[in-house]
Amino acid sequence: MGEEVFEIDHFRPVRKFPDHKSHYPNLYYACVACNRHKGNTWPPDNLVTRGYRFADPCEEDLYATHVEEASDGTLSVRTRVGDYTCQHIRLNRAELVAWRRGKREAAVRLPVLEALREQLARVLEATTEPTLHREIQQKLAALDAIVASERARYQI
Repeated sequence: MGEEVFEIDHFRPVRKFPDHKSHYPNLYYACVACNRHKGNTWPPDNLVTRGYRFADPCEEDLYATHVEEASDGTLSVRTRVGDYTCQHIRLNRAELVAWRRGKREAAVRLPVLEALREQLARVLEATTEPTLHREIQQKLAALDAIVASERARYQI
């Protein structure tokens, strides 16, 4: 999430895979909370043979294959990989659910705000009264700031 700090995660934990400690393909970008929840967890061989493992974000798309996002921002699992990943990284924790819901709402809101911006810009072009012109410019600047903030927060 935009507000969280990110760090390097050892996808395969160093405790179980010490030879991967400095192996570049094992170093992933992860938010602090997800990395903390994952910690040194790695599925035992008996679970891996049954299909339970972490989704590898550099090799597969978690959302396309293993989970589905509901309109309320929660994730439901489609596969054992999705189940293992969601449970161990806690991908349905409150702040992530709220962020996903906010992103979905922003995707609806942004086109409306951009259409409003276009309309205001046309009014600005047709306005000759200086005070009104200034007020519209201020409103456009405020609208631009809102749109930029939403795009940055939700990476849209």
